[in-house]
Amino acid sequence: MRGIITTIFAGLALILSACNNTKSEKTPEGVTERFVSAFNTADFQNMYAYSSKKSHILLDNLAKQHNDTDLEAIRSRKIAIDSTTVTGMTDSTATCVCYFKIKSGAENDEWQSARQEWDLAKEGDDWKVLLVKP
Repeated sequence: MRGIITTIFAGLALILSACNNTKSEKTPEGVTERFVSAFNTADFQNMYAYSSKKSHILLDNLAKQHNDTDLEAIRSRKIAIDSTTVTGMTDSTATCVCYFKIKSGAENDEWQSARQEWDLAKEGDDWKVLLVKP
């Protein structure tokens, strides 16, 4: 009896974790959401992690364009993802639109609605955002 209950709970835990993981790092939507958060808060480490290898040169140039004061202001932003939708997809490419709210670090600043569209491609088994054409 104890074994049956343990098996049932293990099965339920597996089902719940699968439901929670719909926007994981393995889906175009999940990668897009993580990249959007990183991109809008100057989190270059995660921008590199979620973008294609060819895009890294562009990210290097982007990082050099900002001084420390600019980067500090950008990093203080708050992001709240509303939704992300795949608007086109093949086996190796996807286009996602991410709707989110953004707020600067200032106390009196209000949340602003925003939208970004990103193209993605598979690199190996992983989805990556394309900042440059392949």
